[in-house]
Amino acid sequence: MIPAILLIALVTAGDTHSTYRIEPEGHGPGRDLVIVDWKTDTGAQAGQVQVPVTGAGRTGPVSVQLRSMEVEPNLHEWDTREWQWWKDCPFDPGQMRPREASTTTGGADTGPGGVRVWSRFLCDGVETTQEWFFADLPRADHAVYDCVTTVRNLRDERLEEYGQFFASYTRLNGTESAPEKAFGHVYVDEEGQLVNYRDVGSVHLEHYVTERGSMFDRLGHVPHCPRGGGKVQDYWRYPVSISLASPRGYRHVVMTERGRAAAIAQGMHGIAQDYLIYPRGAILEADGRFSVHIRHLLVPAPEKGLLQQVDRWWSDFERDHARVHGLSRPVPVE
Repeated sequence: MIPAILLIALVTAGDTHSTYRIEPEGHGPGRDLVIVDWKTDTGAQAGQVQVPVTGAGRTGPVSVQLRSMEVEPNLHEWDTREWQWWKDCPFDPGQMRPREASTTTGGADTGPGGVRVWSRFLCDGVETTQEWFFADLPRADHAVYDCVTTVRNLRDERLEEYGQFFASYTRLNGTESAPEKAFGHVYVDEEGQLVNYRDVGSVHLEHYVTERGSMFDRLGHVPHCPRGGGKVQDYWRYPVSISLASPRGYRHVVMTERGRAAAIAQGMHGIAQDYLIYPRGAILEADGRFSVHIRHLLVPAPEKGLLQQVDRWWSDFERDHARVHGLSRPVPVE
């Protein structure tokens, strides 16, 4: 039986109970804030999401609040831009240029997929658009949202060994980047074992997990990755990161489309649930583009039976790629 959380309704704008509003500079000077009042498919209030969509700095949902949950799971943004790189790029890949050197434009609307919040930024001739879809929820205590990230090369050259790095800072894994304040998070290795990064010695971006047989496995690293040399240390069953449990057993689960995930990793002693994306063959042609589907779950998930539950979530996620990619639509460029 498919878990109720993944039975996302195919809605039109008129069918959506969830609504949004925009607060100018609600996240600081120059940073307009979209606030989504997230509801169930019966119209009951489920929670609220806040996403800054303009200005410099981080991107992505900065606050996801569920009425049924006893704590707020975000420490900082989820799906936030960090680094991008390619072979012979004219800058130091260690600079957080997407975050620090670019300004976002963004907004919100309603349509297929529910409330769509989007942001777009141009950094070093590469355009990145992130669209988050907040559909009405079947249950107020089970939350799911999808993100489609589209990267386009506007430079007059082919970019080889291209990659981009995103992070999701999660309070459930810790409150400060220190051994006594953060406690790791979990991935599923190729043998189907739940592995806490902390238990294999990972502290901050020195333990990258990838697909066995991938180009990154053959190379032994993710080229130009600015932290830890992108060194491959293990292999996944699928590119999924799973937070530690809240007192009531809620977890934050991040799933990244397999064919576009270079690696996953942890940062800040486990607070950061990180994923790295790349185009096919790690080559981004001039005027070429690629898109990636990312899904976030915020759900009660006890330790017992967790792996079987994640298997089901992953199967539903893979079946949903075509539908979610089909929700993506153009955004204003000004």
